[in-house]
This record gives sequence, structure tokens and C-alpha cells, in this order.
Amino acid sequence: MIRQLILAFLALVLSVAVTIPALADKTDVVILTNGDKVTGEIKNLEAGQLEFSTDTMGTVFIEWRFIDDVISSKYQTLETTAGDRYLGRLQKPQEGEGILLVTSAGELELDPSEVVAAWPVEATVWDKMNLDLSAGIDYAKSTEITNLTFTGNFSYMTENRLFEATGSSYITRQGEDSEDEQTRQTLNAMYQYFLPNLKFRTYMAGLESNEALGVDLRIYAGGGVGQYFTKTNRTWFTGMAGLMLSQENPDEADSELNLEAVGALRHRYFHYAHPKRTWDNQLTVYPSLTDFGRWRAEANSTFKLEIVSDLYWSLQAYLSYDSDPLSEDAETTDYGVTSSLGWSY
Repeated sequence: MIRQLILAFLALVLSVAVTIPALADKTDVVILTNGDKVTGEIKNLEAGQLEFSTDTMGTVFIEWRFIDDVISSKYQTLETTAGDRYLGRLQKPQEGEGILLVTSAGELELDPSEVVAAWPVEATVWDKMNLDLSAGIDYAKSTEITNLTFTGNFSYMTENRLFEATGSSYITRQGEDSEDEQTRQTLNAMYQYFLPNLKFRTYMAGLESNEALGVDLRIYAGGGVGQYFTKTNRTWFTGMAGLMLSQENPDEADSELNLEAVGALRHRYFHYAHPKRTWDNQLTVYPSLTDFGRWRAEANSTFKLEIVSDLYWSLQAYLSYDSDPLSEDAETTDYGVTSSLGWSY
């Protein structure tokens, strides 16, 4: 069942990807330091780069230091590294490389390093979301082992909320016999509601299976609170703690309902100058409260490097650990490293 759900998720994000967004009026003007003028629409300002949509050149990314002036009547929401949010019109000061925001209370000038991001108040749903799909295959003739990888990621962020959904399927097959196939599959969703002082509430739900650990199906849901320890235009570092309820159906044992504590750390690095690259690392620990002494852990690391526009190469590593699996013949540890090609929007 979980494989069908993951395939349905991947089909959903693909259908969203090919949907044609409505065209918006491109009336913003960017004047570069060399005197060139570009007319288009401001999409966002992130990692020191202005994402600018034009009719003739498509979407271009302009480093803020190469911009001499911005002429726009549209209001932007700007977030600082301190967690403050301001509403105003984005401009470039007459001197220096700062970021000027004209608000109802007056002008606010910030250093680019103090700005996490800025995005239009009237941004469409399409502008607020990101998605990517990737697939990889490895084959060794000497062992006849084939590794297949499929992943899909979707995120939608507003000034107050962040929603993320991820689906992945790892299939290892030896020879042509499907009985020698081993799978690891996950489908999960996470919702964050931003609070003052870089804090947030979070809720999560999902399902997973892992033949190596003897898990036929695990369904879970929970929530907690978290904190952004660092939130800049290059780095996000968060921590969260909460509770989770899970229903575990092992391969060769009775199903079990568990209440677990949850503790997680996540570090994300962004670099949007060409070639774009990101590095996302996450560690989550689940000490059981109903089966005292048992604990689980999940670690994931994904590095992405842009090859050409919207096409990237990724390297993914994962580690799953269960100190006391319910299935007697199950292993306690499952890990792997895969590479794939992907497309992002």
C-alpha cells in the first residue's frame, strides 16, 4: 500500500509542476550598476539574490550588489535574522550595498546579511511553493544488484507557515527474482506555525516501511515545539521536541501501538549563486515511552548541486536504527548512499 501512496504523491507533484501559472503584470524595474534596465516582476529576494521574472529572458537571478536601483510600487514582506517581519516597498539606497525598505513608519535600511528573505505580499500560490523530483539507478554486473531511488519533495511557505511533504522509495534487487527485492519507503508531512522570537509549533504525520528493520508498515502522527537557533539567508538551524503516537505492523509479530518522545535537529545550507547548491542534514531520535529502553533514530543527509537551470545532481545518505525491533529476524540498522538526477522548481 505504501508504494502506491508514494507513487500517487510523486504523480501529484508532477501534475502540479506542469500546471501553467497565471501571468502577472510585470511592471517592476531593476537598474543595474552598468546602467542596463530590466523590466519584470519581483519574485523574491533570498540569499543575496533577487529573483526577477521577465517576458524576454525568463526568470533571472541578480546579485543584490550588482543592482543600482529598484523601482516598484508593490509591497514586500521582509524577514530579518532576528525573526522580525516588515511590510514595505523594496529599494536600493543611494549609497552602499544595503537593502532599503520603505514602510509606513519610514525608511528601514538593512545589511543584506540581516535579511533572510523578502517576497511580494500579493505573491501567488505558485510563487510560494518549491518542488523537486529525482530518480537514480545503480547496477553492478558482478553481483547483479540493482538499486533504484525515487524521491519527491514539496514545500509551501508563507509569512506565518511552512508546509513540507516528502516521499521516497529505495529498492534493492538482486538478479531478476522479485523475491530477492528489499525496499525502504517513506511518506511524511510536516507543518510549522511561526511564533515570535524564532520559535514555532510543529505537527507531523506519515507512514513508512523498511524490510531490513522488519517494519511492514508504521503509521504515525504527533506534534511539538521548536526553535530556530540560526536563520539567515544562507543557513537554517532548528531544534524541536514533542510527542508522537505510532501504530507499528511488523513482518512477523503482532502490531503494537507506541507513544514516543521526539527530539530533532536540522541544519540546512543554501547557496543560490551559480552553480546553486544546498545541503540538508537532519537527525531525529524517538525514545519509546510505552516500551521503556527501546529507542529509534533516523538520520538523513542530502546534497544537491545544480548542473544546468532547474536540473541538479544529488547525493543522499540515510541511516535508520531500532534498538529492539519487534520482528525477531530483523536487523537493528539500515543505511545506504545513493546518487540521482533531479528537476526542481
